Amino acid sequence: MMSVDQIPVKVHRCRFVDYLPVAITALAFPPLPLPSREGKAKVTLPLKFPHLAIGRANGNIELAEWTNNNPTDQAPQAWVVLKVCRPFFLMSSRE
Repeated sequence: MMSVDQIPVKVHRCRFVDYLPVAITALAFPPLPLPSREGKAKVTLPLKFPHLAIGRANGNIELAEWTNNNPTDQAPQAWVVLKVCRPFFLMSSRE
């Protein structure tokens, strides 16, 4: 029997994770916009970062997005991977 002070906690277990780290070979993202010619336009904070492309040694390209100070996010202020693009020659060999 549980007392009033005890709260049940959900536990998730993962025994086998098929993860092989692969070296990063390239990072790329579009530059921030240039200031106006008049120089009177002020920069609004916080800046919205563009997407980041991460090239891996195995040919994968990961598209990541910067998360802001949103307290509902699991990882505030971090690059979060949105999509992994695999090379065509690897996808065709699986079929």
